[in-house]
Amino acid sequence: MSVLDSSRSPGPIELTTSQETVLQELARQYHQHGEPVKGKEIGERIGRCAGTVRNQMQSLKRLGLVEGVPGPDGGYEPTTKTLEILGMKSPEKGTIVPVFKNGDPVKDASVIRIDMSAVYHPTTCRAELQVTGEVDTFERGDRITVGPMPVSGLRLTGTFSGTDSTGTKLMVSIEEMDTE
Repeated sequence: MSVLDSSRSPGPIELTTSQETVLQELARQYHQHGEPVKGKEIGERIGRCAGTVRNQMQSLKRLGLVEGVPGPDGGYEPTTKTLEILGMKSPEKGTIVPVFKNGDPVKDASVIRIDMSAVYHPTTCRAELQVTGEVDTFERGDRITVGPMPVSGLRLTGTFSGTDSTGTKLMVSIEEMDTE
């Protein structure tokens, strides 16, 4: 069970792991393409059938986290509330923060959030990177570089060690931090 917290909501929102996985994949695809996402596309990316995704979307709609868009080009969109909770901007306002794997750019990938841990420790600095695009192409030991960040020019480089339990965040042991 996951809890999403928003300063604008009256209390935390409790989600199952399945709901969180569906919601994060919806937000990632919506952020990347800026248009409604079909349940089938989400299901293919997370390894679940479209019916399961549709069922999860109904409960996420009731929580005010997802909107349905009717019509042949329709699908689902995350609400503004969801984007705020996940720390994401609407796609039209987003800035690309490039991601490199072993020196090569990762197509259609952008970092949308970085959570750092243990930055005070001289030999251990880790980061969780929420990334749009092809997160399933990374393998343990890959050298990951992200940045430069739009305002600070910061660039992070480290070794990929895995993903979080939902498979939506990259875990990276940071080895270098520099600015342009």
